[in-house]
Amino acid sequence: MATARHIRIFVSSPSDVAEERRQLKAVVEELSQGFSDQAISLELIMWETHSYPSLEAPQVAINRQIGSYDVFVGIMWKRFGTPSSTAGSGTEEEFRVAYKLWQGDKRRPVLFYFSEKPYNLGSRDDIEQLGRVLGFKEELTKKAFVCCYATADHPDFEAAVRPQLRKAIQDYVAALETDERSTSEEKADAPAVTVAPSRVPSTLFAVHIADYSGQPEYLREEIIEKLCQGGATMSIPVIEQAELTKRDPSKPTVSIHLFDGSSGPSDHDLLELGSKHAAWQVIWAPKGLDITRPLNGRTSLQQLATATDDASRYQFTRIAARDAAEDIVARVAKLEQQWRFSHARCVLLDVNRKDSVKVKELIEYLDEHGVERATVRPYEDPGLVNFDDALVRSKVLMFVSGQVGQQYVQGRLLSAANRLGALGRKVHKVGVYGAPPQRQPRDSWRFEPPIPIAIKFIDNTTGFDPAELNDLLAEIMEADRHEAVV
Repeated sequence: MATARHIRIFVSSPSDVAEERRQLKAVVEELSQGFSDQAISLELIMWETHSYPSLEAPQVAINRQIGSYDVFVGIMWKRFGTPSSTAGSGTEEEFRVAYKLWQGDKRRPVLFYFSEKPYNLGSRDDIEQLGRVLGFKEELTKKAFVCCYATADHPDFEAAVRPQLRKAIQDYVAALETDERSTSEEKADAPAVTVAPSRVPSTLFAVHIADYSGQPEYLREEIIEKLCQGGATMSIPVIEQAELTKRDPSKPTVSIHLFDGSSGPSDHDLLELGSKHAAWQVIWAPKGLDITRPLNGRTSLQQLATATDDASRYQFTRIAARDAAEDIVARVAKLEQQWRFSHARCVLLDVNRKDSVKVKELIEYLDEHGVERATVRPYEDPGLVNFDDALVRSKVLMFVSGQVGQQYVQGRLLSAANRLGALGRKVHKVGVYGAPPQRQPRDSWRFEPPIPIAIKFIDNTTGFDPAELNDLLAEIMEADRHEAVV
């Protein structure tokens, strides 16, 4: 029986190709019917149908709300679009994200279409928009295969995209099935190292702002804006209450409570909800609020403000409203940094099946000590597949390798360094714990990456000694000053 699959297709475009978006919707519905006998369903992800109003910046909200997808389809004609906070337009930003995902997993189809339909330019803005489209088109055609329609070869968008999208989905599903068979074979051969841990959710650290009936909305909006548009140093997602209830206190979540000059019947319930599902509570109350009065007949704010048994979970502030947003966001940023620094050890295991017995003791050691591990199958493209989330939040990353050569290891390290650089994390030093092949003795390894490297080698005939990890960690940490170490 075929494995049931749900393929999500995200379409990205400026506003001047509305007709193409309509045609793509019809094509996806048609293809979905054709794939139904293979237990494959298709869903077209569009901002019009998969997003909702939010106090976040538009592109930030759309990126968060659409979630993950399998296939990216981009369309452009003569408009480039409205600039976002990180790119020349929302479409460009969405393509950059899709391109980064493709670099990490080259099975993902990325299709981009440029219209060659005639156009009239009636203003300077039209000319500027077209110029940016042409520049973007030139960039893409230099490094990728794009399709132009309204041409002799492809006179119609719908006719062009239908067979191409069908083939892209077929190839994608075939690649998934091939990898699943390969993974199944590896599990049978070496179960100790081929069982990968569950993927870490993309939303690692999040903020929830409780919805009190009389809270100052201007303060809520300012906090959301500062959190979501904090630049390269901080961009923390704000989640809704439905998402909060799915989290437990072990997840890094901050629940923010903004009170007004009175208290309502649900105030204590919201505090209790935050305490149940969030690791920290940041509470703000205006100076005119009587904090001694119990909330809904139960806990008073004064009790929380003076709590000593679990004071670290509650932060109470009565700073003036004009400065409250900056103060609260600073508190959240500090909590995020503290959490990242205390929950940041992750080991990348890249182990040959021949080394599975030797590394079993190491895996048991990592699991016993709560050190997260990301496992990748050997000999894949050095793009650190499924490793992005570990890179995003890790302070200490180590590369533990089986019997592979210097060129392979260096490719992995440089890929990780480039990925961290794109995330704004500076890499100070690399730690490698591995067993070089006998044909390539350790003395012959000469690394020249753009970062210092620390290496601990073992003999091919012995196993990985977990005790040596502490020595290597101490060597690459150097007084705990590193933001990211691979």
